[in-house]
Amino acid sequence: MPAKYTSSAELRAAHRDAGLSVTLMGMSGVGKTTLARALSVRRWFHYSGDYRIGTHHLQEAIVDNLKIEAMKVNRLRRLLLDDLIHIGVNIDIDNIQIMSDYLGTIRDPENPGGLSIAEFRERQSAYREAEIRAMLDVGTFIRKAHQVYGYKSFVNDAGGSLCDIVDVDAERIAEDPVLNHLGEQTLIVHINSDEASRDELIRRSGDAPKPIYYQPHFLDEQLAPFQRHDEIDENDLPGRFQALIFRNLIGNRQARYEAITRAWGCEISERDAGELTDLWVTNPHKKERAVLAAEIEDRFVDLLAAALDRE
Repeated sequence: MPAKYTSSAELRAAHRDAGLSVTLMGMSGVGKTTLARALSVRRWFHYSGDYRIGTHHLQEAIVDNLKIEAMKVNRLRRLLLDDLIHIGVNIDIDNIQIMSDYLGTIRDPENPGGLSIAEFRERQSAYREAEIRAMLDVGTFIRKAHQVYGYKSFVNDAGGSLCDIVDVDAERIAEDPVLNHLGEQTLIVHINSDEASRDELIRRSGDAPKPIYYQPHFLDEQLAPFQRHDEIDENDLPGRFQALIFRNLIGNRQARYEAITRAWGCEISERDAGELTDLWVTNPHKKERAVLAAEIEDRFVDLLAAALDRE
């Protein structure tokens, strides 16, 4: 299962001639979207998996959920039934909060407005299927980027859950349809977060929650300590339950990220990627955005080239 680019020379030649296609993979909060936004200034087509999910694969479900809430208000109910108002969503690549709101959180003593465990599982399943479809759309959007919009390079800003919607078992990883598709179309780049950065990732998750998919067996393991007689009462869960298990999720995903990287891509550190995203956010030398984006692109390609030579 060779990566799309197998050497620094091949990568640099592609960047110079036809353009690059990469998938950014890593935990929520490592800077994938910020990096992709900087690259987009340099005419990289920025494909956001979550944006595609929210505007296409789960849009109807999200709107239906908003209508259910509106129907609980008598005045809005009458207006909806008479087709006098329209409810829609306005999702932006930089703000996918409504996606997080739809997925919701499990009800607990500090979160009485959350979802029941059963409803939470249903939405998790729907999100998994939507994320799979969004990743399988990547090839179509690469062609659109080239043929319709004239972009040379393409960056797939994948959700942190990518490793959880695929099969990374050593005997089956080569047959996984999502990984095969992404591996053939793009270089999968793992932005690896180290132990020292985990507290910061947890803080970012609390400040700006991103859509998160939990594999069913992982969620079961986190819920198991609170189970009584084969049932779980949400009132028995600790406050801010999902915030508490996010730290466990970081460690749980690491081995799957590494398996995907070995098979289909390369790895760069969060520290190195963070230098680029910090440069974009702070712009300490007040450079023009186009000039700054060009510097970030060159340094990003250098990071990829060095990573491929290490593999």
